Amino acid sequence: MVPGRNGSFEGMSVRTNSLGMRGAEPSAADPSLVRVAVVGDSFTFGFGVPEEQTYPSVLAGILNRSPAGRQRRFEVLNLGVVGYNTQDEAVVVERRALALDPRLVIVGYVLNDPEIDPRPSLHKYFDPPVWWRRSHVLRLLHLGWNWLDVWRYGGGDYIRYLHAPDREKWRSVVTAFGKIGALTRERSARVVVVIFPILQVDGWTGYPYADLHLQVMEAARKEGFEVVDLLPVFMRYPPSELRLSVEDAHPNAHGHELAAQAIADASLPLFK
Repeated sequence: MVPGRNGSFEGMSVRTNSLGMRGAEPSAADPSLVRVAVVGDSFTFGFGVPEEQTYPSVLAGILNRSPAGRQRRFEVLNLGVVGYNTQDEAVVVERRALALDPRLVIVGYVLNDPEIDPRPSLHKYFDPPVWWRRSHVLRLLHLGWNWLDVWRYGGGDYIRYLHAPDREKWRSVVTAFGKIGALTRERSARVVVVIFPILQVDGWTGYPYADLHLQVMEAARKEGFEVVDLLPVFMRYPPSELRLSVEDAHPNAHGHELAAQAIADASLPLFK
């Protein structure tokens, strides 16, 4: 994001530090300082909630209040950007996060993260122009072909289409995990992948993507990552208590709090 800004974005108060992260400046290096870098999309950025209620901010408080926080100080850096996918997040780890010397890298995974098409405006801006996109007819044909693929590889379900094995979109996640794994192993940093469920409006009965959570979990564990699946955590509450609104499925402050506690429970043993 643009560094050094303090203003309003989509009705939220947002500040960015000199590195373009949401939040305060990173602290000066100190022997007692333990950094945690969090990469992800709008869920990690904390769309719709104040900075102090995002799960990276809440996680920092939990870690510093824990017994592990008595001998050291934890700093959790929020590198989440609205619209990013796992492929983007691997680039953030390579070019930004590792320069901050984190002991732990957290990857916030949402089930649309295999979406590598240039849908967000940032991606569209940098996407090289393709000649056929200048034609309305050819763009419509391309859209129709995409929906045929959704039916062919996802049974008409877009989320399943994104996770179709051996297809380009899911392969982008596997490749990104591999890149993050190689980079962090070089720096002796640990990785935790956090899987967010889709917060349905109509409750948890018949949640259709539990198998996709297992698919992501398996790919992450092949790289030696720890995994926090938030589905069983979130299922203790009606989705209406965790969503921003009926129209917006981003997690609210309660959802971020639950995520932070689950991440802390999985992460604290890594600092012993």
